[in-house]
Amino acid sequence: MPTNAPSGTDRPPRRRRLTASQRRIWPTADGTPDFDFTCLGERRVAIAGDWESNLDAVHAILRTLTNTAPDVRTILHLGDLRYEAPVLVGGKQVFPRNTIARLDALLDEFGIRRLLLTPGNHDWPEQLHAEVTRHPDRPYRISERIWVLPRGFRFRLGTTTFLSFGGAASLDKGPGDRGWSMHEAPTADDVEHASAAGTTDVLLTHEAPDFHIREVDDILRARSTWPAARLRASATSRALVTELLRAVAPTHAFHGHMHVAGETHHDGTSTYSLAVAGKPHNVGILDVHESHFSWLPDQR
Repeated sequence: MPTNAPSGTDRPPRRRRLTASQRRIWPTADGTPDFDFTCLGERRVAIAGDWESNLDAVHAILRTLTNTAPDVRTILHLGDLRYEAPVLVGGKQVFPRNTIARLDALLDEFGIRRLLLTPGNHDWPEQLHAEVTRHPDRPYRISERIWVLPRGFRFRLGTTTFLSFGGAASLDKGPGDRGWSMHEAPTADDVEHASAAGTTDVLLTHEAPDFHIREVDDILRARSTWPAARLRASATSRALVTELLRAVAPTHAFHGHMHVAGETHHDGTSTYSLAVAGKPHNVGILDVHESHFSWLPDQR
C-alpha cells in the first residue's frame, strides 16, 4: 500500500473541485440549510483529535471505529487535519500532500458520511477566514464528506447541542515564520459572539482551556521547548477559550492541539484532551441522546 494512501488503490485520488452549488450543500440529512444535523437513526458520533495528515494512522483508526461502532456515520474533528494551502509548481497550484482528497477517499471506504471540522491552527487559517467572512453562518464544504465549521457555530445532533470554536495559538511558530497566520487564534470578539446565545451541551475546541489536565500542563511546563513569545500567545488564547467554556457551561468539552490524552471533571463539566493520531485516545464515541462518552479502543 502506498504511504498515506487508502488501501486497495494504486494511485492517490485526485482532488476534485466542488461546484458552487455543491459547496452550498449543508451537512444535514437532506443537504438543506438547517442547524439540526441529525441523520435518521443516528445515536452516536465519533470525536477525533489531531490527525496531522498521518493517513496511515487514520486508516487504522477508521478500521477500529468501524469494527467497534459500525453505526457511526459522523466524525466531529477537533482540528489539524492539515488542510493546507496549495503551492505553485510549474505555474500550477498543487496540493503537495493531497491530504483532503486522500482523507475523503478513506471516509468513503469506511462508510463515514461526513466529517465536521472544528479547525486548528494548521488548517489554512487565511482561506477559512476569507470564506467565513463571506459566509459567516454557513459550514464551508471542502470535499464530498468534509465541512469546516465557522468559529462560534452552533448545531444539534439528536437531543444534544454543540458549539464549535476553532483556532489556537501555535506554540512552535509565530509572526515571520512560514505558514503562520494572524487568523489562527481566537479573539475576545470571537468569544463574545460565540457565548451570546447562552449555554450548550458540548463545546468543541482546538485550543486547550486552562482546566489543569495533568498531561496538558506537563506539555506547557516544558518551557525550554517553546519560545517565550509563543508561550505568551498560547496563554492568551487558552484564557479566551477558558472564558468561553465558563460562559457556555457545557456538560462535555473536547479539545485537541496539545497531542496528549487526558481528562478532568469539575463544576459540572467533563473536559477531555484528545491525543494525536497514532496514540491511544485519539478518538472517542459520544451518544447524542444519553450524553455518554467513552474512548475508542486502541487501534489494532
